[in-house]
Amino acid sequence: MEEVRQEPTGKRGRRSRVIVLDEDTANRIAAGEVVQRPASVVKELVENSIDAGSDRVIVRVWEGGQKRIEVTDNGHGMGPDDAVLAFERHATSKIRSAEDLEAVMTLGFRGEALPSIAAVSRVEVTTRTPFAPEGVRVRVAGGSRPQSEPVGCPVGTRVVVQDLFYNTPARRKHLKSQGVELRRIGHVLSVLALAYPGIVFGLSHNGRKRFQTPGSGRLLDAIGALYGVKTAKGMLPLDYSEAGVSVRGYVGRPTVSRGTRDQQTFIVNGRGIQNPSLRGAVESAYVTLLPSGRYPVVVVVLELDPRRVDVNVHPAKEEVRLAGEREVYRVLRRAVVQALQQAVLIPGAESTPFLSAPVFTSSGSGGSGPFSKVSSSSSSSGGPEGQHAGYNLGVKSQQQDFWREVPRRTYAEEVETRRAGFLAQVRIIGQLHARYILAEGEEGLFLVDQHAAHERVYYDRLLGEEGKDFVGPQNLLVPFTLELNPGELDLVMENTEVLAKAGFELLPFGGNTILVRAVPTIFGAGANEETLRGFLDRLKEFYDTESGRLEKEEAYLAMAACKAAVKARESLSIEEMEALLRDLSRTEQPYTCPHGRPTVSLVSRQEIDKRFGRG
Repeated sequence: MEEVRQEPTGKRGRRSRVIVLDEDTANRIAAGEVVQRPASVVKELVENSIDAGSDRVIVRVWEGGQKRIEVTDNGHGMGPDDAVLAFERHATSKIRSAEDLEAVMTLGFRGEALPSIAAVSRVEVTTRTPFAPEGVRVRVAGGSRPQSEPVGCPVGTRVVVQDLFYNTPARRKHLKSQGVELRRIGHVLSVLALAYPGIVFGLSHNGRKRFQTPGSGRLLDAIGALYGVKTAKGMLPLDYSEAGVSVRGYVGRPTVSRGTRDQQTFIVNGRGIQNPSLRGAVESAYVTLLPSGRYPVVVVVLELDPRRVDVNVHPAKEEVRLAGEREVYRVLRRAVVQALQQAVLIPGAESTPFLSAPVFTSSGSGGSGPFSKVSSSSSSSGGPEGQHAGYNLGVKSQQQDFWREVPRRTYAEEVETRRAGFLAQVRIIGQLHARYILAEGEEGLFLVDQHAAHERVYYDRLLGEEGKDFVGPQNLLVPFTLELNPGELDLVMENTEVLAKAGFELLPFGGNTILVRAVPTIFGAGANEETLRGFLDRLKEFYDTESGRLEKEEAYLAMAACKAAVKARESLSIEEMEALLRDLSRTEQPYTCPHGRPTVSLVSRQEIDKRFGRG
């Protein structure tokens, strides 16, 4: 007769609600904290390989890691006793006491990887230390007792994990497709490869090679192997230290941006992590450089006192908490801003040896037409009449030792002078389709989007001291009414205070109608219903897509600049084009409009010659 299992009972014969689970069930539940999917297995095993001093780690997976995962390294390996002991829960060689947790610098210090993995799969470990005559093979299935035997093998460790979650079918059922799980594995290994560019990392799937990094020790080489050579060429170096925070790595030019944040990597003290504050610091530096929905490619390497980093806020140690997070945010943002300010961000100019930007020449005439009211210094920009004046977008030869030329200037003055330097004079030659300004130079043909350029000029003026002259209200001689739909009216009412600061005076006029009595001075006397509707459309778009990437006040200024700027399809005289480019050259970031669209693009001489079959 089959034995009937009795449930534990408490007083008065009731079933007890609290029981002590058997060790096997407890181990499987605990494993879920560490082993959530195949990528979790790869992360834990590869981190152990790194801590073992390996300089080559090869990962092979089959069927997205669900059938088999194999991690082979050439680290210092384990002896027979350690190989068996490694399957005991909380066994570790990384720490000795609770105090060590406050300054841990290794990756897999918790000692839960192997026992957690072995609780939900079939595991085989083959390992040998450098001076041992033979290695050892240890097998564990479903958390059973380890079985070991001597074996011949190379120095290092090889871990094979098969049939992941074979004894926990509910967890296996919730795994995604092979492709999704493989992409997660690739992401985990990519982050580790970027954190340790001196190690060769390789990944193959179903016997087919996916990628392999060179292990040269140069981070840019690892970026090229993972993201492609074109992306690597579009990266700008980071090298900045302040307040005990060291920032290194690379950030991408706007031209290598992506539609997701998948290629944003943050490494703190050798550990790839996620932290919203760090991501926000970087992305805030790109405000007005990237359009909505585009994100920079970045690999940021931070080094700081390990006592400032709490890695135990997430079971898989993917998120960290930083002490003094605001200070770290400020230092990181400053590092990224510095890298972007020193670079030429003109599309097409990435391979040209610029340090700053091209200089536009003119006959020395002052600003006129639609640009004169925002160009307070255009008439005093340089030299006697008849001489060429430089209107820089910032080009300088890399062969010149710029820093030795001007050793006494402050950093801000250095950057400004870099922009004022030039490799070649360029000359305005005309206008294309009443939309683009054309200028020639030694590097090739520069095309300037007149509307985007004027937006940038207005935006910088609005942010600066002159902004008060353009943001204040301008009373309309003839106020007009504007009928809105309920959604538009809600948008106006929610933003009344900031709209007033921008210079709008909008009053309820019954129903869904508002009375417009004043508009920002920058809109000019010709502001009408179409002007305001266009502004509200931009405001709605900001709320729908920006997700807080711009401060609200800055967003309004960007929208105001957009509505006030000269439009495409407006013919401009040579003098007006010169005035616009002169003003553009003096902005803080002349390469994009406030919404992140390029203002200037270059068609190089080499590209033009190639199209005409010239060598």
